[in-house]
Amino acid sequence: LRVHDLKSGKIYWLTDGARARDPDITRDGKWIVFTEASDGSVDLAMARLTTRGGELRLEGKRKIVDAAPGDRIANPKFSPDQKSIVFAWKKEGQLSEGLY
Repeated sequence: LRVHDLKSGKIYWLTDGARARDPDITRDGKWIVFTEASDGSVDLAMARLTTRGGELRLEGKRKIVDAAPGDRIANPKFSPDQKSIVFAWKKEGQLSEGLY
């Protein structure tokens, strides 16, 4: 994941080698959820957003769903009350993905 600071024009990495994508941030800007490819699957991860030295940083990244090999999670979104995350999950061997 990359950050583009609209004020300064600076672009920098938020993750390093994580193969992360599909980010969504809570309305209060404190949490980020995203997908992360690893070991033949795409998992769901979450972290706290903090600012250090004027740049956004991830703290306490943790995997929320450790998908099985061949499974793919996509498009996570926080619910309006920020208490839940909705995402698509394509499980290996199934024709279509489901919402979770």
